[in-house]
Amino acid sequence: MNDFSILESTNIQFGRGKELEAGKLVKFYGGSKVLILYNENSSLVSESLLDKVRRSLDLSGVEFVELGNAKKNQRMNVIEEGVAACIKGGVDFILAVGDGYCFSAAKSISACVFHPTIIREVFAEDFYFEEVLPVGCIVTVPDGGLVNSGYMSMVIPKTDGTLEVLSKNCNMVKPKFTILNPEVVNTSHKVLISSIINISSRVLERYLSPSPAEVLTDRFYESIIATLVNMWQRLQEIPNDYESYANIMWAGIMANAIPSISDNKENKALERIRLGFTSLYDCTRAEALSLILPAYLEMSSSNAPLRLAQIGNRALGLQFAFQHPENTATQTLIKLRRFIKKSGMPHTFEDLGGSCTDIQKLLDIIDMSCGGDLCKGVKFDRNGVEILLSLILLH
Repeated sequence: MNDFSILESTNIQFGRGKELEAGKLVKFYGGSKVLILYNENSSLVSESLLDKVRRSLDLSGVEFVELGNAKKNQRMNVIEEGVAACIKGGVDFILAVGDGYCFSAAKSISACVFHPTIIREVFAEDFYFEEVLPVGCIVTVPDGGLVNSGYMSMVIPKTDGTLEVLSKNCNMVKPKFTILNPEVVNTSHKVLISSIINISSRVLERYLSPSPAEVLTDRFYESIIATLVNMWQRLQEIPNDYESYANIMWAGIMANAIPSISDNKENKALERIRLGFTSLYDCTRAEALSLILPAYLEMSSSNAPLRLAQIGNRALGLQFAFQHPENTATQTLIKLRRFIKKSGMPHTFEDLGGSCTDIQKLLDIIDMSCGGDLCKGVKFDRNGVEILLSLILLH
């Protein structure tokens, strides 16, 4: 088992009606004037939910201002508007209501509000924070896993039509509290599928990472994938089922809460590749992963099929071919690809508005400076990335 350190400082409030506690929680953590930041897309945050949040703040004697401009791959101007609203309104707390992009924007604003003239520099790896605004979050999508992380990002449009993606992890911007109520999540097909792909990707990349045997952690990961499969099937029969969404939301939290998945198990190469897709196509995390994940699994299993075969057997119920585990690994991969295609998520470059000729563009965009391995037996370099991108073309 790997060594690890764990510091979980976020207060998680899970269940029905928990959004009504927002005002008390903000006040408990020292907030007196709040910026309510929410998604521009009204389907992600209902007016009735915002009304509940407003009433909760009013009842607790907490003043607030609002900003409803959070969107996917938030531009620098969104962060600037948030910083300006905080400074003008004398805000001392940020309450984000929405999806992962909203939370990332809130954390970016939290970090930048004390450095309004050097927002770009805040994302430098060696930039030191002395102070940030506290953040609280109310999750409205099934995948709330990354909400409790210190991940923040923004993009800057470039003259060539691509995006410069700036991202950073900072423990200081981790939320003070997170509220998860399955009753208020968006239940659209695309949001549900995107959440399942996001959670599955985080689990599978860690499950396949080269590390000493971790029996307990393996069982956690396998249970998360099995839960996602079972809840997806149940939702086909009982749409909007509370228990199904509750289990998916909790799976997202657990995918990021297992202690041994600390930084030494994060695949930085996959994240760099995903950011390259974001830069070129302005796509969501799930849209990029729909192409990247199957190719990554195929590349991984070609050198070490046992792990993929194992999770296919334990989580998906596939028969384990002991003499030829590569066969079970292949069947696992086939099931994933069928799920992505059937769900309507992108599975070709054309689905993202590109073409096969984009491989060279992506190779020029993706930052490979961190080096290391892409997967077992494959280096994270131009050749390794080209192999992965080429695998996308084959399917």
